Amino acid sequence: MQRKFRDRRLRQAKEVPVQCVGPLMQPKTCLVRRFATLWLLSLCGCSALLPKGQSEELSPFSKYDDARSAFVKVTPYSTTLSGLKELGFDAQASTNVREIAYPQFMSLVAESPYLPMEQLDVGIRDCISAGARCRAYVFQFGHQSRNRTGSFWLDFFNFYRVTHTSGWRFQGVVLVRDDNLVLFRNHSGEPNIEKNEVRRNPLGPLQSFGETVP
Repeated sequence: MQRKFRDRRLRQAKEVPVQCVGPLMQPKTCLVRRFATLWLLSLCGCSALLPKGQSEELSPFSKYDDARSAFVKVTPYSTTLSGLKELGFDAQASTNVREIAYPQFMSLVAESPYLPMEQLDVGIRDCISAGARCRAYVFQFGHQSRNRTGSFWLDFFNFYRVTHTSGWRFQGVVLVRDDNLVLFRNHSGEPNIEKNEVRRNPLGPLQSFGETVP
């Protein structure tokens, strides 16, 4: 008799659904809290939710090497404005191009304003001789991406932020006379930009408030 009673109690215990600990906890509430806990745990260290951004100076080139390879094909006293356009440097229609008149462009093409004329490139000397009939075109192309990496919660609450910046930047300068002939060219830039900016705030979200207090 006792054995049958014990077996019946075991069967009844198996049929009763398992609930959370506590008399006030209902199964649905328990499920919601468990789901919320798992969701919060999944966010820990999740960098996919951190802000990302990019800036791009529109150009026909997708990378630094392409822009440089095209620019070195510009030949002083041979290439014209139409030739520049064929190479991807359209002085009239391109975005991110500046036109600078003489003598403002001298700081871009001469190492020092006190250099003797004979030490300057022949194209610069001829441009100086042309005076107002000569002008400079400055082409600026590039692409940069800024991504925040690391722990989502440390970043979100402003305790610890790491911003990774990558990309490239190109600048080309040409001197053009009023007969549309290129007299001089030069270029500079950064082929591979890679840098990390780390910011630590011991006070977290209160850090900016403390900085504003006089």
